Amino acid sequence: MQPATVQPAIHSEARVYHQHLSPELCQCTEPILAAMLPHVPEVWQKGAYGMELNGPATKARHADMAGGLGIELTLAETAVVSVEIHSSRPVGTARALCGCTLDEALRLLSTLFPVCGTAQTLAGLAAAETATGRIAAPAVHHARRSLVVSEMLTSQVWRFAVDWHALADLPVDLTVVKSVRDTLAGLAHDLFGEVDWRHPGGGETAGRIGQAIDRVNRAGRSLRRQILGPATASLDSVDAVELWAAQGETAAALLVREALAPPMRTVGTHGLPMLSKTDPQWFGAHLEGDPLFGVAPSVDGLPAETGPFATLHHPVLQEARHRWGDGLPARLLAAVLDALLLPGRLNGLLSEIPARPGVPSAALKSQGSGCGVADTIRGPVAHWLRLEDDRIIDYRTVAPTEWNFHPNGVFVHGLKRRTVADAHRAGQLLVAALNPCVPTTIRVRSGPIT
Repeated sequence: MQPATVQPAIHSEARVYHQHLSPELCQCTEPILAAMLPHVPEVWQKGAYGMELNGPATKARHADMAGGLGIELTLAETAVVSVEIHSSRPVGTARALCGCTLDEALRLLSTLFPVCGTAQTLAGLAAAETATGRIAAPAVHHARRSLVVSEMLTSQVWRFAVDWHALADLPVDLTVVKSVRDTLAGLAHDLFGEVDWRHPGGGETAGRIGQAIDRVNRAGRSLRRQILGPATASLDSVDAVELWAAQGETAAALLVREALAPPMRTVGTHGLPMLSKTDPQWFGAHLEGDPLFGVAPSVDGLPAETGPFATLHHPVLQEARHRWGDGLPARLLAAVLDALLLPGRLNGLLSEIPARPGVPSAALKSQGSGCGVADTIRGPVAHWLRLEDDRIIDYRTVAPTEWNFHPNGVFVHGLKRRTVADAHRAGQLLVAALNPCVPTTIRVRSGPIT
């Protein structure tokens, strides 16, 4: 067998983040940039991603700060005998914030972490508020969480209209992605008006809940059409799911149909634990106690799976796991069901905002540590920081990709020792199910029979 040409395993949101970075980066003072640049990957400084120095500020153009994954599968006949993951993800990026004030750091988070930038910012904001003792009012907390779920909804539209369309050999539909993004773009203004929601303590909410719910309903209809098609299919039982998969023409239906065929059905099964923890104290203790936790996280010494398959308690998913097992079809279905639930989840958060006014607490401390956790469609992202004299002296993060694509984790165990006719395709589908936030390529090569 000749080595296969390296192919993209899946499109990624990171691929379209080639844009001018936010003005906040260009407004940083020269000392902050001097502190940041040694910790930014060397390739960025050399200009491979369009960075250039211009006076007292660094202007970064066409930057892709998310890195990527390279996966190598070694076969003996049709059995996968080795799975290696090579990551270029800049997991130490957060160190660039050391020396910044909280306000400076919070403005920069969505620039340093452009994928899931709202969730990254909320996690950092929650960490900052815990460290200082300045806790936002309940209404502000709910409004912020609404912005994160809105980001998740937009990410899911991208996933089904772009990533999964490409995998199903259907035309990529960027029109619906733009439409949903434009629809939800005004949500922050509906909820906060002109107030900067990234400020510790929050301020007040604007209360345009009716407009916000209307935006969510329009976006939700677009997402539902991408998954289910023009028909009013209802995935209320495994029988209904199997009928939709057999007859549907959406990318989601086609991929679930493909995954249900043996031997694809067993790809992805493993004996590792599921990450059910979202407690900031748990994440904080591990990030603080182990500087490498963000690179290769574990639970009681074992890698774990994160994302909807690990956390979604849905009767149809449980029924599917009982009938199909814990392989690819169940994981793809978990992504589908989780996406379909998002509009209702977001409207639930929005409806609670007026009933939860409250008053934020004043800042109490200029030093201390704190951890914040926020949701993404791939699982929780956690940020931990330590303050001294109102400046950050340590900052650490862990993202879902480092869980599911751990060097000895879920993806590796989900493919290793599997016998499949097309290992490259099996890898593509498992990548789609676990959903890394970065461009991913897969190389298949032959190896000795052992």
